[in-house]
Amino acid sequence: MELVEFILVSGLVLLGTCFVFGKMGEQKWKAFIPFFREYVLFKNVWKTEYFWLYFLAKITLYISLSVLFLLSLWSGNELLILELGATIVFVGLVMFVIHILLTNKLSHAFGHGNVFTLGLVFFDYIFLMILGLEKNQFRKSIVV
Repeated sequence: MELVEFILVSGLVLLGTCFVFGKMGEQKWKAFIPFFREYVLFKNVWKTEYFWLYFLAKITLYISLSVLFLLSLWSGNELLILELGATIVFVGLVMFVIHILLTNKLSHAFGHGNVFTLGLVFFDYIFLMILGLEKNQFRKSIVV
């Protein structure tokens, strides 16, 4: 049952992102390529420099998680495991803050406010569909 829910929610997020990309003037197929999708969002809504910071944080997170997993299997060094865990928490918080700022800029680019941003952060599968299907147009001049 969880797999069905995951596939349904993922499909709604992708469909909503396709509609949002269409309103941005981008080709809709770009919504299906994971890292490229994020790059296009940053390019249209914010700055690509912040994408590279987000991308570096994501790579750091993946590497730290992999090393932590391997260390927990083969090593008894609790201090190193604790340091890696702290790194993972810090990088995760940085990524979460960048994600909130990005969704806030996306929300404002479509004429919505901070409450809509909270909806995009916590219920993206619903609020991306709203952005993609509503009548408001994307206003790139608002984005800074």
